[in-house]
Amino acid sequence: MNKYLCLYIQGECGTPADKMENQIPEDIKHERFDRLKALVESQVEENNAKYIGTRQKIIVEGKSKTNENILTRKDRDK
Repeated sequence: MNKYLCLYIQGECGTPADKMENQIPEDIKHERFDRLKALVESQVEENNAKYIGTRQKIIVEGKSKTNENILTRKDRDK
């Protein structure tokens, strides 16, 4: 399971939100991001733990676009 998180940094997106008043301070953004990241990682770890020691049928689609040493796959039942 992959989860993607990104930290919104004011001025980098060019959206109307960049110009809004009362922006959240950077240190609070980072603290919230770190808490969210830790929560997501613990949930992924907990979910993956149930598969340890089991056999799963998967379909290998090919090599990862970013790392040729990693194969990409789909769950057979999904």
